[in-house]
Amino acid sequence: MKICQICAVQFTAEKFLLDLVDGLQDNGHEVIMVYRSNKDERNLRLDGYNVHNMKISRDFNILSKFSEIFSLYRYFRKERFDVVHCHTPIGGLVGRIAARLAGVKFIYYTVHGFYFHENSNKLEYFFHSNLERILGYITDLMFTVSNEDCATAISRSIISEQRVISINNGVDSVRFDPASVSDRFSLRESFRIRPDELVIGIVCRLVREKGVVDFLLAAAKLKDLIPDSKIIFMIVGEALPSDRDQTLKNEIENYKQILGDSLLLTGYRDDIPDMLSIMDVFCLPSWREGLPVTIIEAMMMNKFVIATNIRGSRELICNSNLGLIIEPKSPDSLMSAFQFCIDNPEKISYENLFSRQAALEKYEVNSNIKSQVEIIEKHSKSVLD
Repeated sequence: MKICQICAVQFTAEKFLLDLVDGLQDNGHEVIMVYRSNKDERNLRLDGYNVHNMKISRDFNILSKFSEIFSLYRYFRKERFDVVHCHTPIGGLVGRIAARLAGVKFIYYTVHGFYFHENSNKLEYFFHSNLERILGYITDLMFTVSNEDCATAISRSIISEQRVISINNGVDSVRFDPASVSDRFSLRESFRIRPDELVIGIVCRLVREKGVVDFLLAAAKLKDLIPDSKIIFMIVGEALPSDRDQTLKNEIENYKQILGDSLLLTGYRDDIPDMLSIMDVFCLPSWREGLPVTIIEAMMMNKFVIATNIRGSRELICNSNLGLIIEPKSPDSLMSAFQFCIDNPEKISYENLFSRQAALEKYEVNSNIKSQVEIIEKHSKSVLD
């Protein structure tokens, strides 16, 4: 089959699509990825892939969406894809409409977290849930990465139960393996982290909804409460050029002045297994997620996790042996979680955790991709034949 994988931005393609593209190509299918590339973004993993650059903005501006849909429609008509597989809310919006207008025979949509969620305001929830319901009529099959979104899609009548499948996200258990890090202690020394210091870290895009400010505020509160605490707060990541709020960088710099050497900012890194190995505790105080890959990566590295009580995160950290679940947007709760880690070293000890075992049972990428490819081939074949 000739298959288009479409999303809004390059970051999504690099983070979420390459394993699926590899799996489809290994089975003999021709795959083209479509997204808006940005010359300022790194392109370390995309050599050798068939990529088409298309202007897709990350907002809901009606005029720009009409233009994007028309451009995609023309492209789909020219390329004559058998399957168009859409990802993310914006990619799912413009991609599905353009594909249906172009007469594409089979349209998939993977929900990496519905834009609406339990903490949305009523207007936002109403608008986005009903938009998904409308788009559900032109979706042949929907994948969700979390069980909660699968249940929501059915209960909100977004799509029928027969046309939605929960697939989970997957992580490479070979790359994310504690045994693959040769010398964790030397890595810590390279960042001037002493053996007796506790490292609590976060890996994410530097945007507000990831809870970055909550993380920093909780760290500052803990420093005021325990000035001599031997704890390092580590932030791995950067903002994308397409992220709309670029003011967070200044706030982070202000907290750097407050926290001093207690705050370690690494910027962008592509050696995430190494960065996770440095951490004693992984933290993701997000406000909204689908099924966060970074938490699965941390679990594969057998880390204790602090996460928020939101869709996806609570599905992963489903018991107290894996980590702590706190309320979102609550720096005080986050500070208490940090305090728990200081007071209970045995609870967060690598030797006492079974996080990796839990991740291997459900979130190994090879089995995840094999399942997706089989579903795509089975359902598409019934239509294309």
